[in-house]
Amino acid sequence: MRLDAPLFVRWGARSMSVLVANAVVFIIAAVNDLSLIEILMVYCCEGVWIAIFGALRLIVASILGDPYRNRWVELDRGSSLLASVAIIVTASSTYLWIPGVAFGAVLYAEHLLNASNTDIDDLRHLWLVVGTSFVFLCSHGLSFVAGFLGLGEFRRARVSDLVLFPFKRSLALLVSILAGLAAIVLLPAMASRQLFALIVIALKLVLDLRLYSNPDRWTMATDVPMDR
Repeated sequence: MRLDAPLFVRWGARSMSVLVANAVVFIIAAVNDLSLIEILMVYCCEGVWIAIFGALRLIVASILGDPYRNRWVELDRGSSLLASVAIIVTASSTYLWIPGVAFGAVLYAEHLLNASNTDIDDLRHLWLVVGTSFVFLCSHGLSFVAGFLGLGEFRRARVSDLVLFPFKRSLALLVSILAGLAAIVLLPAMASRQLFALIVIALKLVLDLRLYSNPDRWTMATDVPMDR
């Protein structure tokens, strides 16, 4: 798949990767009856992989590309790399509130479900949680190697997109969790661990696909020509 391939072909492949990864995670969670906390931990681990590969993208783009083009101040390669490291450190500390809020929302959901006599056995499969998250590690790793490196997307990546895209993916998880919490609060007769998990996974999948399907707005501007 070349960089000059039709946009829907390139981003369609990413969407398929997202679909397959989430489907595998859902099957593993259903078969092993993972609790809400365990499911959240799987997706929090995905957030870690997203952050790691987001940082790698910015570093690679700073060394091999020109993510700070159309800037007011000219930056050489060394200055670009130092600026990217500073951005990574600042952004990583800024994003910490997202998993904190998500964790609190899941704890409250578990409280509500326990009140409905739902059996929750937290963290009984910690090894399975970590192992399941490797599905996302493989998915994001493949996207990084095949797309960002293989297709040469690092040459056209912009710093704003590289920084904001992981943040938007994390917000997608938070929005999905809050929607699941709202559902079990508003529909107590239907409240269950399965309903909560289904809403979280399905809505996050829809939001992720939305992010991938509109790259001009949400993601790296890979079709914008280099300034130099």
